[in-house]
Amino acid sequence: MNENSTIKDLESQARNTKRIMDKLNRAAYGMTFDEALRLRPSDPASNHDNSHTKEDHDGK
Repeated sequence: MNENSTIKDLESQARNTKRIMDKLNRAAYGMTFDEALRLRPSDPASNHDNSHTKEDHDGK
């Protein structure tokens, strides 16, 4: 890639990079990054503790 690359070239490179990273992550961790994100808690900051609201964290 260089400064003369077109958007289509960059999009193609991004798709290729994602495909390669998915392959590496699946080999190393048994799942892709997207799959890992789907398995995480809906609010990772909550640490599975729903006793606090957003306002508690904002100091309001």
